Amino acid sequence: MKKIILNLTPPIFIKLIQKLISPQVKKTTTFKSFDDALLACTTENGYINNMLAEVVLQKTLVHSKQINNNDFLLCNSSTSSLFLSVLLSQENKTLNVLDFGGACGMHYFTTKHTFPQITNLKWKIVETKAMVEKARTIENDELSFFDKIDQANKDSKFNLIYSSGTIQYLSNPRATLKELIEIGSNYILLSRLSLSTGNEDVISIQKSTLSSNGHGVLPSQFTDTIIEYPHTNIPEKDFLEIIGERYKTIIKFEDNTGVHPVLGHQIIGYGLLLKRKY
Repeated sequence: MKKIILNLTPPIFIKLIQKLISPQVKKTTTFKSFDDALLACTTENGYINNMLAEVVLQKTLVHSKQINNNDFLLCNSSTSSLFLSVLLSQENKTLNVLDFGGACGMHYFTTKHTFPQITNLKWKIVETKAMVEKARTIENDELSFFDKIDQANKDSKFNLIYSSGTIQYLSNPRATLKELIEIGSNYILLSRLSLSTGNEDVISIQKSTLSSNGHGVLPSQFTDTIIEYPHTNIPEKDFLEIIGERYKTIIKFEDNTGVHPVLGHQIIGYGLLLKRKY
């Protein structure tokens, strides 16, 4: 019966029905440069946003108190890879971490709670100026914030450089990757990566809710809204060539939680624990 109806229905109506019932996939707009994407964002300054920074700070303050009241720690894949990296990189109860894109220190508080045996801990975070301005209110002898890598690296020797889901939001990801590698940390953990399998950068605008930024629920004093910021998937081959100059991969983590898909492009994601070659 179905076949008979299809044979009797004019092709133009069949196409119309298929269009109506098929999922509507909106083509993602891509840009030639990070700056072009930033200009097209409706959110002021993209990811460098004061309201976003305040939300992340308040969420971090809540998290730092909550972890001490729980019987066990609930971890996602990114945090689990961090803990393994901490175990491998700490030396004689000493751990010096450069956390690139570490927001207001959520991973510092979680690591400190999980590894009380590490008695000599220094955790330096490099973030946007807006985030650093907010986060400096919670600095202590172990935790400090900087808006430039060279400031954090001054007079420091790191066991571990950690960056989770950050590289893809930079205006110049290649230059920053090279700068991180030149520091010469014993280990580097890059988690929640988002990379293109093609030959060119795939630059688009990512949209998210304000509430999805940072760990935990949106504090009651804020109203949820949509924020926009540029996102760059650099080619995987470029990424691997840069890190391969001085580091070798010792663990590859299955983790696609940082992937920002773009229609018409193959985008992949994972995490890598790297060890310095020399």
